[in-house]
Amino acid sequence: MTVLTNFQPGGWYEIISEGQVTLYLSAVDEGMVTGPGDTPANKQFKPRVLNPDTFSIKRSPQVWVWGNSGVQGAAFGQLQLDNYDGAYNDLLKNDFRGSVVTIKLVKAAALLIGTTMADAPTVCTGIIDGIVGDRDTVTISIKDTIARLDRSLPVRYNPPFVDSGAANSMVPLTWGAVRNRAPLLIDTPNRIYQIHDRPIPNLTLASDKAAPLDPHANPPQYVPALSGSGIQPATMPIGKFVVDCSSYGQQSVIPGASDVLAGSGAFLGTWTGTPAVPPGWSWTNNAGSSITQTAANFYLSGTYGAQISSSTVWFPGNSNFGDVLSFPSILLGGYSYRLNFSVSGIIAAPSLDKTMQGGLMVATALSSDPKDYLTGYGTPITGISLGQYKGGTQNVSLEFTVPSGVTRDLNFLIVPSTGNLPSVANGTAFAYLYNITLEQLGQYQELPLAGIPGNNYFTEILVDRAGEDSSIFNSSEAAALTDDGNGGVIPMGVSFDQPPNILDALRLMTDTRGATLFTDHLGVLRTRFLEDPTDPADTVICDFDPTNCTLVAVSTDEAKGLTDLFGARANQSTFSDSDFVTDQAIVPQSIKTRFTRKSQFQRTAGVSPAGQYASAVDAPIFDTIHDDADFCQADADRIVGIYSPKIYSDGTSTNGKRRFITLDVWFDDYEAIGRTVTCSVNDLLFGEQIRFTATNGDGSENFVNQLGRIVDWDIKPFGKSATLIVQV
Repeated sequence: MTVLTNFQPGGWYEIISEGQVTLYLSAVDEGMVTGPGDTPANKQFKPRVLNPDTFSIKRSPQVWVWGNSGVQGAAFGQLQLDNYDGAYNDLLKNDFRGSVVTIKLVKAAALLIGTTMADAPTVCTGIIDGIVGDRDTVTISIKDTIARLDRSLPVRYNPPFVDSGAANSMVPLTWGAVRNRAPLLIDTPNRIYQIHDRPIPNLTLASDKAAPLDPHANPPQYVPALSGSGIQPATMPIGKFVVDCSSYGQQSVIPGASDVLAGSGAFLGTWTGTPAVPPGWSWTNNAGSSITQTAANFYLSGTYGAQISSSTVWFPGNSNFGDVLSFPSILLGGYSYRLNFSVSGIIAAPSLDKTMQGGLMVATALSSDPKDYLTGYGTPITGISLGQYKGGTQNVSLEFTVPSGVTRDLNFLIVPSTGNLPSVANGTAFAYLYNITLEQLGQYQELPLAGIPGNNYFTEILVDRAGEDSSIFNSSEAAALTDDGNGGVIPMGVSFDQPPNILDALRLMTDTRGATLFTDHLGVLRTRFLEDPTDPADTVICDFDPTNCTLVAVSTDEAKGLTDLFGARANQSTFSDSDFVTDQAIVPQSIKTRFTRKSQFQRTAGVSPAGQYASAVDAPIFDTIHDDADFCQADADRIVGIYSPKIYSDGTSTNGKRRFITLDVWFDDYEAIGRTVTCSVNDLLFGEQIRFTATNGDGSENFVNQLGRIVDWDIKPFGKSATLIVQV
């Protein structure tokens, strides 16, 4: 842009990248001369700003506790320039909307030899919202740079040649730890689904109608697709298809194993004991029983196994269970397994009176409860007669879920046929047992998912997709949003199927933590937590008394949005009753109940709010993006605790009823506001704690050394005053 090549009558200019023009406008009481190190150097300027005393920089951040965190007014107002000589006509002729404006506070006597504009404090950085005027006056409307972010996030779209349901639609976005994320089907013949516009490194679960799919099956029931940004099931899902995943961290393997017996079911090695038993196993060794390691023979075709026999009847009523080959404490309560084994040569005498035929049963407990028997209660696997001394070979596969509770044993029961009574054995039963493997399956466990650090989340949105410079936000404050206090990351996550508003996407994280968004004097996006305003353990940045402040108003903090009920682990796609498999063992009712809600977990704050906020008790739930319910509980306690009675470490106390105090304050030095404790006016930010002494005219309100936190601030940099709203 060349229009400003000779633009120097009333200010500084700098042409930066992409042709953008940044104007530096100084407001002074009198004309001034720039320093020798300035651009332009040693240049005389006349007073141009017409409204220095009334120009203000107002910021009103919001938190969800007060109602709607998305309601936030523009931070700046209007700057009026004297255009009596037409010096600023170029501002009227050209379109500068969206251009950056930096305003510095320059004292006329400050620009001495050796000083430059860099020595003057910046009081605000904004963008031009519009310029109007005439020959005499130019009015520049300036907005907070946060206004630039109040727009839809740029996203990628699918081409028109994918599946009709995905053609020309947005490529899904998935950030952090998410549950029950419904991916987008883009290729039906090849069963390819999109999850994110970039690789997903942490995929812990895929399910069809809430039934987990097994990535360790042969062949796997699902594999990654689209260079890791999608998923491909082995067969087309028959119902609702969702995944649990995270865009951050390393892959969390489903807690499964191809053989938790670690080879012990192959019956190799040296057997010891009397009788000799396979390593890791136990044998009941009742009277008339035997166990023998067998090598290559007719039945096993070169495979090692265990030949077991028993003449002890199976009659649970008398606590008789035949002879039992048991692997102790191998089955974990609540976990699912697939048991594979082969059995051959089952031989048992015929049963009498058409009672139970002898053979092999598998059970997770020696009991009379039919639910504990994997092969059926009182119905053993029996032999297929191929002659007097031979039985057929059978390969068996059983899938089951161990009831929640204590660890159980894996039991193989060899039982003879019954005689003329169920409690009487008829002869001896024996079988060859071999090739036992116990596969632990993936199922709905509380699997951990890696959360995305707050600074990475802000970078993904603001820098990688919105195209802002990395300096647009305060990285350390964004990182603090997910800091668990122990060097780890609090897991949170969101997903989008439609382009989100940039600010709304950021507020999902700040709202969850009870924080807010605003910009500072440099236009940098900041985030701060809502904190206890009267905690004496915190640091006061400045103080005021009647010599530099006036009490304007007192109002009640109504905390209209406050609730004591919080939700965690959002279901990105909620289930209906028809979306589940009917098998309660695979998907228990507790899981179904959780999946039909917006949040899987609901937590109630462990503190009670003051009577002023009784409406918060059992108010509508506040659904967070926390993935871990314990972190959600901590935030619930902290946020509600701000509005609850408490006694502080120094013995002082609060009844929890919060108020907003409006103060008019003034200063002589922009860099040193305060009475005895001072700070720069630029340090007056949301959440900073101050101390003040003030009273109203009739004495009905009197505050002495009162602590409070700034929640709203309106700075008049050239009028040398400010209006602060302080929560106490």
